[in-house]
Amino acid sequence: MFRNYLKIAIRNLLKNKVYTLINVVGLTIGIACSLIIIFYVVQETDYDTFFKNSDRIYRIAFESHHPEGTAYNAGTMLPLAPALAHNFPQVEKVSRILFEDRVLIRANEKEFFEEAVTFADSTFFEIFSYEFVQGGATSALAKPNSVVITESMAKKYFGNENPMGKVIQYDNNVNLSVSGVVKDVPINSHFTFDFVISYQVLADPSVFPYGLEQWGMTTSSYTYILLDKSSSAESFITSVNNIVGKRIAETSNNEIVFFLQPLKNIYLNSHLSNEVRPNNSTSTLIILLTIGLFILLIATINYMNLATARSTKRAREVGVRKVMGAFRFQLIKQFLAESFLITLVAFIFAIGLVEVSMPYFEQLLTKKIEYSYFLNWELALGILGFVFVLGMLSGSYPAFYLSRYQPAKVLKGGTGASQLSGGIPSLRKILVVVQFTLCVMLLFGTLVVTSQLNYMRNANMGFNSKYNLVIPVFDTSILSNYETVKNKLKQIPNVNSVSAGYKTPVAGAGLGTNLYPKGYDGGDDFFISVYTIDYDYLNQFGIDLIAGRGFSESYPNDLKKSMIVTEQVIKKLGFDTPQEAVGNQYQIGLNGIEGTIVGVIKDFNSTSLHSELQPVVMLYWPGLFREFTLNINSVHIPETLNAVEATWKEFVPNYPFEYHFLDEYIDKLYKDEARIAEIISFFAIIAIVIGCLGLFGLSAFSAEQRTKEIGIRKVLGASASSVVMMLTKEFSKLVLISNLIAWPIAYYLMNNWLNDFAYRINIGIWIFIISGCLGLGVALLTVSYQAVKAAVANPIESLKYE
Repeated sequence: MFRNYLKIAIRNLLKNKVYTLINVVGLTIGIACSLIIIFYVVQETDYDTFFKNSDRIYRIAFESHHPEGTAYNAGTMLPLAPALAHNFPQVEKVSRILFEDRVLIRANEKEFFEEAVTFADSTFFEIFSYEFVQGGATSALAKPNSVVITESMAKKYFGNENPMGKVIQYDNNVNLSVSGVVKDVPINSHFTFDFVISYQVLADPSVFPYGLEQWGMTTSSYTYILLDKSSSAESFITSVNNIVGKRIAETSNNEIVFFLQPLKNIYLNSHLSNEVRPNNSTSTLIILLTIGLFILLIATINYMNLATARSTKRAREVGVRKVMGAFRFQLIKQFLAESFLITLVAFIFAIGLVEVSMPYFEQLLTKKIEYSYFLNWELALGILGFVFVLGMLSGSYPAFYLSRYQPAKVLKGGTGASQLSGGIPSLRKILVVVQFTLCVMLLFGTLVVTSQLNYMRNANMGFNSKYNLVIPVFDTSILSNYETVKNKLKQIPNVNSVSAGYKTPVAGAGLGTNLYPKGYDGGDDFFISVYTIDYDYLNQFGIDLIAGRGFSESYPNDLKKSMIVTEQVIKKLGFDTPQEAVGNQYQIGLNGIEGTIVGVIKDFNSTSLHSELQPVVMLYWPGLFREFTLNINSVHIPETLNAVEATWKEFVPNYPFEYHFLDEYIDKLYKDEARIAEIISFFAIIAIVIGCLGLFGLSAFSAEQRTKEIGIRKVLGASASSVVMMLTKEFSKLVLISNLIAWPIAYYLMNNWLNDFAYRINIGIWIFIISGCLGLGVALLTVSYQAVKAAVANPIESLKYE
């Protein structure tokens, strides 16, 4: 019996090639997009689960309560880990981890800048169960100046040689001995590394000048613990706050509250300040899953619409088969067989499409996607269930609808549609409305995300970023004569100006602390970002001075004794005007330097526009400069870069020349939004293409059903334009209704998304108009082809057999 159903299904599908092609293409694209999204989401929800004790591993973060609000930080104080190890028996193991941004590594006569260099305590590999190829977890970091490397780094620097015991030079400064080799870190880890260096190296002031005992300073060092099996996470963190938190509060006016983050929750649910690297979010995955569902629904609606549109042609087939003794259940199985056959063929094509398009999606998602159809039995069952449900969903309504036709009425010449309450045309209209509602929502979302991205890229951030070339300082020895370096760089043709500082304005200060009244005795204080700048910094970046003066060679006492502050600092200090603040003395950090405010500048964005303006204090302190910035002309840029490199090499011969443009860095701050914009745009196009395929088929069947009507109208004098208007008017109404439904839903969703930004656009009326016009325009173009084709046909051809 099944073989018979299959043969009939194949014959019917081959007989209606256009109908079959439209459905297969639509379902293939829909299934392929959905599979890619499913593979990505499965991978993103499986972060950090590969560790042996992942359920007992936590990261300690903290919230600090200031008079102006609460700040949340993923990085912790450096002495916290030793304090936990010595005072809390609930902690089985604890390790600090400090990440370096970009470091020069030399080994075996090879040198490269590496971006995955990590410092960790000796217990690191006892907490995180990475697989060792050589060496062991307990001894790998036990000795000072030891380093563990990954397999890929071992091959990169040592080839086929045994790397154990070999010397690796860190930052032209420290010689390290390879004490272990581990397999490369899996991609589904919220942090990664290529080198893990013993934390003891940081005790050397030449490597880490800030000291390891600074409770008052938060750095990019993170504290991870392995909690004892019998201990409660809630009772442990309560004890930590009662002891350590209170001790910190005694030396500061800020209340510190520590909290635990389960390791497996960090990647999707932690979005604190100073994260190891940008995390994903549950909301992003929900958006992607929703888009995948939208595309599948649109493809499924295509099938249902086209199947019901063809119902008049299948009515007599149903009538004859019922007269010959077929039961309704048998007819349902027949129509479902056709649906499953189309779905199965589409699924096979979709697998091929996934394989071909996956590299593009990996580029779009900026991530390698590791996937397998059948190695993971849970995923394999899910995919098979997915195909089964899709086949049932696509064919259910046509099967149950067509099988209800009464043979007597059908064989007398009726279409069968009139037998059913409500009539199928109403259902088709509802499905078209649903289909284009989803399309317009995607168009609306694309316009909002793109507008927000353009706003952030082009917003006035309070400083000039154009044509600023940034050169990082890896060899700090040049800072002893940095003025000589500046003057030599200024002499290069097409270099307009040169400045130096710890960071460029938007890159953040890197050092966060509190500002206290001089002689602090428990009064008000607040968190600040500290910048170190030179005399030319403000002019080069176009930061406006509104009171007092800037740093100058005419004032030798400016060195670490004078401050320039932003308007936000003045507001928090309680002054009515900037001029009132000039001349007042304050203290940076509890045991830090004391200085006098000599100038006030306009606020500028020290971070991306995701965050609100931060209070900034600037110091003149050449010893902490870590970047030179050159403002260059927009012409002859390659020649200028070559000249800059040659000059830089005179002072820094032991490091490769590195640079980036500030504009490029600012663009990277918004790469997540750019990625979301690309993803939504791509899927919006896919959804519209699938929707138009269905609309094309529907318009073809509509024109075919009304062939004789069109012929009679033309014989009676109707113009071609009036016929086109008649055929497109109905679909236009449906698309307009879709817009009216889509607009409020899309507005609500996108307005909530925009609320995550400190600086955002307002959703203007033009977004409603453009999304509506695009949806309507594409629909009309699709329908118009069939309408024009029917309108210009010779009426004799349709009427000569009557």
